[in-house]
Amino acid sequence: MRVLLDTSVLVAACIERHPRHLPAFEWLKKAQAKKIEAVVSAHSLLEAFSVLTRAPFKPRITPAEARKLLDRNIHAHCRIITLTAEEYREIIKSLAEKGFRGGIVYDGLILFCARKSKAKKVATLNAVDYTRLAVGLGLDIEVAGL
Repeated sequence: MRVLLDTSVLVAACIERHPRHLPAFEWLKKAQAKKIEAVVSAHSLLEAFSVLTRAPFKPRITPAEARKLLDRNIHAHCRIITLTAEEYREIIKSLAEKGFRGGIVYDGLILFCARKSKAKKVATLNAVDYTRLAVGLGLDIEVAGL
């Protein structure tokens, strides 16, 4: 089964001291064991890098350490989904038609990557926004609870 891992899962899975590390890391273990085919939005990679390098983890995570965490945990076990310029236009059109605005549009971007990859589930720590978007955009995505 193909599962898109969102940014919140990527960050929690990479940081052992994160309060949701264990359930998030389970998704990575499934990907490593080939029990699921994990996919990740390219946007989520950069967003995860940003969060890892700015969050108040003790000790702080340097940019070099964040890159290594992403390489070892994400790049090695997940397929990265990118979008074309035309697909970005389609996303904006669809989000605008449904009245979505503000930060939720980034979750919309991730859901479009899930749809493009034909993922059957989205693993997230933010089920509320994804559920709202999936219904509003007519996407057939099951948000996996952690």
